[in-house]
Amino acid sequence: MSELTSRGTGIGLSAIIVIVIIGVAGFGLGFIIAGGLGPAPTTTTTPTTTTPTPGPENTLHILTRHSTAIQNLYEAEFLATDAAAEYNITEIEWQDPYDSLWGPILDDGWADVIWGGGPTVFDNLISDDYLEPWTSAMMIAAAARVPETYGGVDLKRSDGGDIMWVSAATSGFGFTVNDYFTDLWDLPNSTIAANWTDLASPELGKYLPVLPTVAVADAYASSSVRRAYEIITQGYGWDEGWSILARLVGNGGFYSGSSAVKEAAEQGAVGYGLTIDFYGFQSTNVNPNVKYISPGDFNIVNGDPIAIASTSTQKLLAEVFVDYILSAEGQAVWTNPEALRLPVMIEAFDEPTADPFWGPFLENVFYDTAAAVVASGFDFNDTLSAITSYSYRAYFQAVFTNAQTELVACWSKIAEAFNMGYINQGEFDTYVGSMAAMLNVAGFNATYGFSGGLFDVDKAIELNAAMHYDIDGSKATFQSQWTAAAIAQYNTVLTAVLGEFP
Repeated sequence: MSELTSRGTGIGLSAIIVIVIIGVAGFGLGFIIAGGLGPAPTTTTTPTTTTPTPGPENTLHILTRHSTAIQNLYEAEFLATDAAAEYNITEIEWQDPYDSLWGPILDDGWADVIWGGGPTVFDNLISDDYLEPWTSAMMIAAAARVPETYGGVDLKRSDGGDIMWVSAATSGFGFTVNDYFTDLWDLPNSTIAANWTDLASPELGKYLPVLPTVAVADAYASSSVRRAYEIITQGYGWDEGWSILARLVGNGGFYSGSSAVKEAAEQGAVGYGLTIDFYGFQSTNVNPNVKYISPGDFNIVNGDPIAIASTSTQKLLAEVFVDYILSAEGQAVWTNPEALRLPVMIEAFDEPTADPFWGPFLENVFYDTAAAVVASGFDFNDTLSAITSYSYRAYFQAVFTNAQTELVACWSKIAEAFNMGYINQGEFDTYVGSMAAMLNVAGFNATYGFSGGLFDVDKAIELNAAMHYDIDGSKATFQSQWTAAAIAQYNTVLTAVLGEFP
């Protein structure tokens, strides 16, 4: 569907897709540029001919979640185009803060283009009136070049009949496994670890708290890692999904964002890292010991949007850039080894500038991924994600990030007791259930009508606006209560499980 409406949730099992690329790290390309002599120069003798005075040089401003490597790559490619020359766009300035910090930047009118961050981020931007409708002939034509869906997932979003954002690339979600690390520490390697739940296994916690094995990020710090968390809580259901997250985060160490998570697994600081698919491809290219796993329990693909800021004073220049990104030429840039993302236009693979190795590789992934996602039957609910995203982040940060020391202390002892045979499966499940139980906190705001209570789906929806706009300081109030309650809960369970040790 192209409108921002509920799609419903579906639960199914998908096939495991393991992307393994071995021996690619040394791959290189050489380019020879040949030139020749042109015709002899001529001079103009007409005395009235003058050199045109160049117009002002224009700087485009882009707000993004894309990495510096992608920024540099696309800046160089776009500024070399005829379109950039025609509109005298000579420079691009970028800002790439967490999407939770975008509001003031947009309010100031700094940004012209908003690019990357996932559908939920852009659906929230629609709700906050930060996106410009695509009504010009140039934008309507650009949007028409992109298919409506990919793998059953919307690639465009409309509001009131007008297109608001269009996907510029697609992404899958999974995790990487560093087989050198796993073999060194006798942990499940890429031939065994296949599902999200494998990252929540007590086996991965056997060296805690000294050695975390999974790289994770705070839900505010990475929209792609947060999407992995949401896949788990939608696929397995709210309560069981948050229980899996408690164990997964308990096995993990926090990193500053998705790039840092990628590098931690790639460099062997941990054995596993939650990641978007193209980071997995990049890691495998750098380190053949790293394998990318597309989980077999639940998975989706996302369109990664591009849009024009409603507060921009340079909307025509923004349109010129978006038009390029949604052209076959612009789409082919994704096949560059610095990017390695799936284009939304199959025409990209036929472009002469498509990478001769990675182009065919990504073309195969393009078709295989779409088929696997359709076969899985899992229908991620974009609307539910949008109307809970702020409360979801606030709760995650409060009970996991802010209380990680206590969480790890509790989970490590549960894992140790189970791994050592001091408790059986039923006792393990009981302790885990108590550790990860959703929290119930007090609090009420008579003015706006939101209140505390058990953090179930309905409460997440009720509190979303309050967590977004921090109404009457409610975000800090609720987060402090959630953190205190989580620490108390972890400590109570820890005390109980210590009694199981001889």
